Amino acid sequence: MDRIGKIVVSAVRLAIEDSGLDLESEIPDRMGISIGQALEVPDTVDQFLSFSFERGANRSSTLAFQTAVPNAIASHCSIEYRIKGANVTSPIKNIDRDGHGLCLSSVKGGKADIIFAGGGDELSEPLFHVYSMLGALSPGEERE
Repeated sequence: MDRIGKIVVSAVRLAIEDSGLDLESEIPDRMGISIGQALEVPDTVDQFLSFSFERGANRSSTLAFQTAVPNAIASHCSIEYRIKGANVTSPIKNIDRDGHGLCLSSVKGGKADIIFAGGGDELSEPLFHVYSMLGALSPGEERE
């Protein structure tokens, strides 16, 4: 698992603890997860692609691949907490419609009892610049 995967898996653990849920008494097929992210994990994807191009796709690491795919963060959580229902990873711009909205309709439709919903990104230089250009970063406080 890469850094952001560990952070999101830990955040789900904290949500479980805070909620008082006993996952052992829940039906895994009726639990889902929806994670939004602005970018995939660029360093992990870059490492996987570089390795694949250097050594060939047939010799690249299958463990690296499972961390480089876009739904890796939600999948790590599903594996860790036996979540076998909806598993959605969406870009932040579509999270309400595609991710959280889909999971909410699962609950409303009686197909799910528990949905873990959130987001996670590992701040990278390109992502920092995107957020900065959008004006999405806190201006902070002036320091003397």
